[in-house]
Formats: sequence, structure tokens, C-alpha cells
Amino acid sequence: MISYLSGTVLYTDDQKLCIDIQGVGYEVLCPTQFLATIAQGEDLSLYTSLVVREDSMTLYGFADQQQKKFFETLLSVSGIGPKMGLIILDSPLENFVQAIFNEDVNTLSNIPGVGKKTAGRMIIELQDKLKNIPVSQTVSTKSATQPTVGMDDIVMALE
Repeated sequence: MISYLSGTVLYTDDQKLCIDIQGVGYEVLCPTQFLATIAQGEDLSLYTSLVVREDSMTLYGFADQQQKKFFETLLSVSGIGPKMGLIILDSPLENFVQAIFNEDVNTLSNIPGVGKKTAGRMIIELQDKLKNIPVSQTVSTKSATQPTVGMDDIVMALE
């Protein structure tokens, strides 16, 4: 398994980058927020997850191990593939985790490609798994039982 790459960025586009490692170019699909921070010619180190399918072997890249672990946890849910995992990683993770712990099917259904059945499956399969994965300092395992109120919720309540 390829779990880490370090080299020079040859190019980036909307969904992927190519990193040169001693004359070999590795194409890596990444969350768009991460790609936006990368420039051509820059030295880069990233964590990767290799997804092997019947017809392809695809590398997915992440800024840190936490993001990689979160991605791999998402893939453990039936109905969530790597592309859906990248879409979820591009959304605010704190809101996603709060929606899981609050069992908020409607919020999860707003993610492109997620219907009510998939949202329900995510809630059932991810509640226990996400307790062990720190998403940020504002959402921790304590918030798994009592989710924190986000700034958006406060503003909406005041309005």
C-alpha cells in the first residue's frame, strides 16, 4: 500500500495533482480545499490512501493523517465511495459530525449525491466510529454525547 508521498508537484487541476518522485509521476485525487493550497513546482508531502477496484488503482491524497483516517472511515459505510468521501471532506467536517451525532438526516441529505437512505445508513454506521476520530478541537468525543452549538446556529437563532 502507498500511504505517504513526498516530491515535487508537476501540475494540479480541479480534482487531482501529479507529484514527481525521483522521475515517476503519481496522480493523486485530493479534496479541492487541499488542492487550492498547492502550487506547481512546490515540494509537497502528503498522506495517501490507495483504493483498489476491479478496473483501477487510485491514490487519494490528504494534508494530514487525521483527514486520511476520516476518509477511510467514510469508505467503511455501505454506499459511500471515494468520490463521495472527497465531497464530504470538502464540506465543513464539524457540521457533518454534528449532523451524524444529532441524527440529522435532512442536513446529511443536502450533501450532493446523498439521499435519505444513505444519510440514515451514515448515521447508523458512523456514530460509534466517529467517537474515536478527532475532527477538530471544537468537535471532540465529548461532543459525541452533547454536540457543541456552531456559530451558524447561534447566528440563525439570533436572526
